[in-house]
Amino acid sequence: MADKPADVWARIRAAQVLASARTGIVYCILDGMLRTGDPRLAPAALRLFIQLDDRRSAGLLIRALADGVMRPLASGCRLQRPVGRPRRRARAAVRLG
Repeated sequence: MADKPADVWARIRAAQVLASARTGIVYCILDGMLRTGDPRLAPAALRLFIQLDDRRSAGLLIRALADGVMRPLASGCRLQRPVGRPRRRARAAVRLG
C-alpha cells in the first residue's frame, strides 16, 4: 500500500529535523528512505545526505550506489544543458621559424 502524500511529506520533514539536529538515528532513517525507491523519499534522502556532508553519509551513499539503489534515481534525473551557443575554444597562435 502506497503512503498518502501527506504521510510522505511528514516523513521528509521529520528527517529534515533529525538531520539538522545531527542525531545518530538520522543515518538509519535516511538510508531506509533512500532504499524505498519512492520518487519523493529517495531524492529527499539523497539531498539530506549531501547536506550532512560527512564520512558516514558518504559511506552510506557509496554502499547504496554499489547495491544498485541509486540507479532508479539516476534514470529520473535530467542533465541540464547550458543555454545558448557553446563557447568557441581560443586557438593558440603557432609561429614557425
